[in-house]
Amino acid sequence: MRQTRNIDIWLRAADFAVAVLWVVVVMKFFPITLQKTQGIVTLVAWYLGIVTVGGQNPLYLHPRYRILISMVMAVGFAVAVDIFWAGGGHDWYMKGGLHSALALLVLGTVTRLILAQFLTRPALHIIPCRLPAVYAPLLAELAAQPNILVDTPLEDLTAPLPALRADYPLQLIVTDLHLRESDFTALLPLSAQMEIMDVCEFYERYQGKAAMLYTAEGWVLPLPLRVPSPMREVVVRLFDTLVVIGTAPLTLVLLGLAALAVKLTSRGPVLFRQPRIGRYGEPFTLLKLRTMRVDAEADGPRWAGDHDPRATPIGRLLRATGVDELPQFWNVLWGEMSLVGPRPELPAIVARLEGEIPFYGARLLAPPGIAGWAQLHQGGDATLDDVATKLRYDLYYIKNASLGFNLRILLGTLQMLLHLAKPAPKADDAKTPAGV
Repeated sequence: MRQTRNIDIWLRAADFAVAVLWVVVVMKFFPITLQKTQGIVTLVAWYLGIVTVGGQNPLYLHPRYRILISMVMAVGFAVAVDIFWAGGGHDWYMKGGLHSALALLVLGTVTRLILAQFLTRPALHIIPCRLPAVYAPLLAELAAQPNILVDTPLEDLTAPLPALRADYPLQLIVTDLHLRESDFTALLPLSAQMEIMDVCEFYERYQGKAAMLYTAEGWVLPLPLRVPSPMREVVVRLFDTLVVIGTAPLTLVLLGLAALAVKLTSRGPVLFRQPRIGRYGEPFTLLKLRTMRVDAEADGPRWAGDHDPRATPIGRLLRATGVDELPQFWNVLWGEMSLVGPRPELPAIVARLEGEIPFYGARLLAPPGIAGWAQLHQGGDATLDDVATKLRYDLYYIKNASLGFNLRILLGTLQMLLHLAKPAPKADDAKTPAGV
């Protein structure tokens, strides 16, 4: 578990080490061909490109992620900044910019390829211990992971522990830590031999979504939802406002170009307005650039598929790049949404799903967001099972929401969009509505 939690730290440390190493190389071996200021600008731009484009989380969330593609995009970003700083392509070339770009591309790619061989999720040998039958679905979901072996449940604590497996070197006992004193006393000797974790805590930390159990009394959340502190909400609100205002020049340019493209390629309004349900059930009007035909909902709302025929050609591009969501920055400034949170849904859909999916209303405890933890892990909603799965990701976010978590989600979302690797719905022609 410690190795898994430190993956992002090691990747960022490697990025920083590559940048520092190249600064040393430049200053020592190329003091004339590459000016000192130019070298520093190159490194800063490249590092910012790596952080923005290079991809930490998508390496584990999206199988379409490719190290070489990300490195090329990051170096391209650095070259664009570098040429602007140098005052033109000729000056940039004469100052050794091309050599720097090629060296960073090779050095960065090799470093990441090497790290990718070591910074993988560890193979875990899970030993369930005295777990009631209600935990079986959680264990089955964990057992489906390719790097987890779930052993036969251990009931007799005096029996020998399963032998260590060479292909699963890390052993872990999972149990229900809401124990009777006798169970705790029996487990105590095992704690000296290996780590013991609550099964629900391990599940949530590993899977990144909330654990839900079906008991004789109905559905339960074994781990409680955490109520955000007022101070955290003030900090997040201030952060959202600063990001929206700070990116306004770029956002307005992109919106202007996208709006012109929508107007020239299809009839109808540029903006799409739709009522949605916000925090605590308060309705608001969500803004988007229109990406579908004006008669797209003539037969009623339904899920948008991966290759939805209702989408216009320019609409597909806007959806793939996320530009169609930019008008929601106004909703963020107005306080109706946040940059990160569960996606808002139509009032009729919320009313229906609250009656069909347990704890669906708990999504309303957080402000709805443009980006979200659920969107990083799963695409559009094709079935009620998809909605239920995304709900568990949303609940995990609500439990663990923080400014740092928001930054991680925003970075992962930006990387996902730059790679055009947006998760797709699992069904293309689902008839059950779940928002647009």
